[in-house]
Amino acid sequence: RDELNKNCKLSTDRLSELLIHARTRIPWVQGNLILTEHDQRCDIRAWQEHLKAHGVWVSEPVPMFPFPGTPDYLKMWGVPDDRAWERAHQYYLSTFRDKGYSDIQESQPASLEELECTF
Repeated sequence: RDELNKNCKLSTDRLSELLIHARTRIPWVQGNLILTEHDQRCDIRAWQEHLKAHGVWVSEPVPMFPFPGTPDYLKMWGVPDDRAWERAHQYYLSTFRDKGYSDIQESQPASLEELECTF
């Protein structure tokens, strides 16, 4: 969360408690992760198994990319403009095309232009 500049004051443990608490009252609760280069797979697996044991659905982590509003986006392209999401999404597609996407994503995602029929 720090790498995404989210200003989240809650710890991972507290967020997990809240997801588990929500699951006691709501039939479907989902926990997702954004994968960064600093994440440890063993920590991710432990977090996933803990939540799954309490009925919370968790996916495989989604690869991190510089989307508008993140520090990495600003470093790469500056202040977001009207094409910020298209630029970031194209970067994401080209970066992860060969590496693979998360289990909750399409294996061959379309560009935003294709999805919006704006090309």
